[in-house]
Amino acid sequence: MSLLPRHTSSFRPGQALRLSAFLLALSCTVTPGVSELTGTLPSGEQLSLLGAEQRAAVLVFVAPDCPISNRYVPTYNRLEASFRSSQVALYLVYSDDTFSNDQIAEHRSTYEIAAPALVDHDQRLQKLVGAQVTPEAFLLDPQARVRYSGRVDDRWVSFGRFRPKPSDESLTNAVNAFLDGRPIDPDRTEAIGCYLPELP
Repeated sequence: MSLLPRHTSSFRPGQALRLSAFLLALSCTVTPGVSELTGTLPSGEQLSLLGAEQRAAVLVFVAPDCPISNRYVPTYNRLEASFRSSQVALYLVYSDDTFSNDQIAEHRSTYEIAAPALVDHDQRLQKLVGAQVTPEAFLLDPQARVRYSGRVDDRWVSFGRFRPKPSDESLTNAVNAFLDGRPIDPDRTEAIGCYLPELP
């Protein structure tokens, strides 16, 4: 698989509050909300990704044959447990339909992946958020609007250049800002990884 980079006067009080709300709404990116967001488990069962008990959901697109994505497996497992305690669900999304469910199960077993998997062979979730590479992360609010998209962290400086430790925990920072009600800055970063199949 190709490993090419992706090309990530005054106001009365009531008026001021309405303006603030308007500006906050403008800051929310990238996709419109949907009434209910569901995903498909490897078993074929449909799962609500933003149930009443969830404050947000994180989708991380992965592929069994992507070495960059595979190197993040310990991070996926750690973040899934950490986010879950804050009522943020993290899912690993397999959108490449060249890999069967058996191959996905083998990949998860070989790499000891604990974060739950979603199979997106119809590329519905990929289309919704506009994912292009693996790994690429998307933070969704309860209305399924994308509030952050891009890298998990900045360990991959460029192709062939990898930091032992990240200097910027991009996804974690975005989730923490969202939970605290703070602006997410940046709300989009560049994800470096393996290209997903092009959308039809």
